[in-house]
Amino acid sequence: MLLRRLARRAPSLVLGRGAPARAFADAPFDHVKTEREIGELQRSVRDALGAQDVATATAASEALMALARESYGEERNPVLAAAYNDAALCVKAAGDYEAAGLLLARSVQAYETCGMGDHASTATSLHNMGVCYKEHAARPQIRGLERAALLDRAAEALEESVLRRERSAGFDAKRDAPALATTQVIRASVLRLSKKPGDAADVLDGAISSLRVALAHTPVDTIRTALAAALNNKALYAKHDGDADNAAGPLYAEALALREAALGAAHPLVIQTLHNIAEHLDAAGDDDDANGIREEILRRLDVDADDADEAFAGAARAWAAKNAPPK
Repeated sequence: MLLRRLARRAPSLVLGRGAPARAFADAPFDHVKTEREIGELQRSVRDALGAQDVATATAASEALMALARESYGEERNPVLAAAYNDAALCVKAAGDYEAAGLLLARSVQAYETCGMGDHASTATSLHNMGVCYKEHAARPQIRGLERAALLDRAAEALEESVLRRERSAGFDAKRDAPALATTQVIRASVLRLSKKPGDAADVLDGAISSLRVALAHTPVDTIRTALAAALNNKALYAKHDGDADNAAGPLYAEALALREAALGAAHPLVIQTLHNIAEHLDAAGDDDDANGIREEILRRLDVDADDADEAFAGAARAWAAKNAPPK
């Protein structure tokens, strides 16, 4: 099993071991204050990562790790398990994918020690592990057998994430559809990279179906954006495969409508979808319509053609500053 293999390789890492649990008999322990400090540090990590400020995120992560150990010790400590996950996101943002994968394995193991093997938090750490391995495999210097091994690990972690989330207490297929589908969409992309297009299509279609059911039951923006991402990927795959059924156009159109409804006309993801539609029209030989879409992009960004790239990049940075990575 993936986690046992990683456990045998896991070093102490830079985060090491901290002080033992606070002795309650020796000094008063304010649980409310400690929980508040932990929450503030967790938010600091997320906010700094969203702003791509890795140094600040790392400092907050190290403080969180120390506080979790000092307050609750090493054993049966779900706060420490969550801190390993946050530390992994910081390490990955700094470009050390191998160390990030090991920290995520440690996070999962810590949750299991707490009796939380089948829990949404464990599923999240496994999801992040799968994303980490996928991104590691995508690095230009990673090729051949090493790339294939990383993709296998990514697929295994993502599949395990789905199983743990579905087995978690209180799991609700409609309410939890966005988180589950997000994992399945990434899993589908890993399967395509692993040259398993049939399996990828089945996984992606399953995610889309579950999101449609959830959206009909609870029409909220989190479901709209998750469904739009899945439809956008399905359109990209159709285009990559030749689009013999002319499916890409309607898929892009639906993804655009969902993203506009949830995010507004000039959001980076909306602009990205419009750009995909323009490229799709170009490939079909519809130059006039493609240019019309590009003019619409410029109008929405309220810039001249020469400034469009920087305007879009600025909008993307602003979005990143307000939104944490998937957790």
